[in-house]
Amino acid sequence: MGNSILCKTLKTDHDDHRYTYIETTTGTIKNKESRTNNNDEGSVNNTFAGSSSSVIGQDMLPDPTIWQYRPLFIENKLINEKREEKRDIEHVPQSCPIGIPFEFETDLFKGKALIRVRGLESSEDIEGNKNYFHGRKRKSQTVIQGKFKAAMNYADVQIGREYELPLKQPPPYIINSMIKQILRRVSPAIEVELCGEKPKVLSTLAESAQILRKDVPGKEPDITSIDLKENNELGISSKKRKKYFTYPKKASKHIFDTDHIYTFECYDDSMDYKEYTMNIVIMNYDMANTLNGQPFQVMAKNKKLGKHLYLFNIMHEHLLPPGVE
Repeated sequence: MGNSILCKTLKTDHDDHRYTYIETTTGTIKNKESRTNNNDEGSVNNTFAGSSSSVIGQDMLPDPTIWQYRPLFIENKLINEKREEKRDIEHVPQSCPIGIPFEFETDLFKGKALIRVRGLESSEDIEGNKNYFHGRKRKSQTVIQGKFKAAMNYADVQIGREYELPLKQPPPYIINSMIKQILRRVSPAIEVELCGEKPKVLSTLAESAQILRKDVPGKEPDITSIDLKENNELGISSKKRKKYFTYPKKASKHIFDTDHIYTFECYDDSMDYKEYTMNIVIMNYDMANTLNGQPFQVMAKNKKLGKHLYLFNIMHEHLLPPGVE
């Protein structure tokens, strides 16, 4: 059976809009209804962004002029895959909220997520954004919290990025080889391929997350906190935990169980999602061009099962084909 997913906001009223929920066989999606349109209150614009790569489903996205978080659109990829053939009003994709928590559920994981983007004026929580990023170099934050539906070996759960199309500007093969050698000295379990037909950068979640918590239900932290603290099962610091889980043999001795609430915080100081550029050393790279029109992902997968725990595409209007505004 394929992945099924539920995605809904935890906030039901904001500014001049009312939010409703569309119940479907695969979940619930948030729908924004304007209070200010007296002639057509509660109407939904069913305009799609136009044809593009079916690999990333851009043809199923609404026109960017009505994106609530423009220039960004957080696509819940797992639920949209089930709706590719349906274009009626009930199945217009809606962006997952940016700046406030939202719930989701898949075959492997149930919980909530928070995605913050520095300087995003369309964020649901401008003040929370400012408080979180103040005094930090970070440009984005993702927090995932919830329960695993099946016990999983730490070594099997990966996060990172995978692409269906080659990079438009891949590094030379010799540079790609050097990058892999360097990274594998630091992280033996990392999977890197930048020059292949399907580029990827994957590492274990237990090694990569800046903060990892394992709490009994009811004791888990508020994911909107601006300063989450480490609470791993080893009782060691985040830095020591990350180093410990770089070794696959050690990771394979630990299990994500189904009884506890896990919290994972990841943040990045190089990728600017608002502009869709990445700063490497002193250079800014246009990632919409480099990635060949493919989006960055917030994802986790079980490599043994070949299934995602969650998969959110961070779409930007620059990824859309020419002529779509």
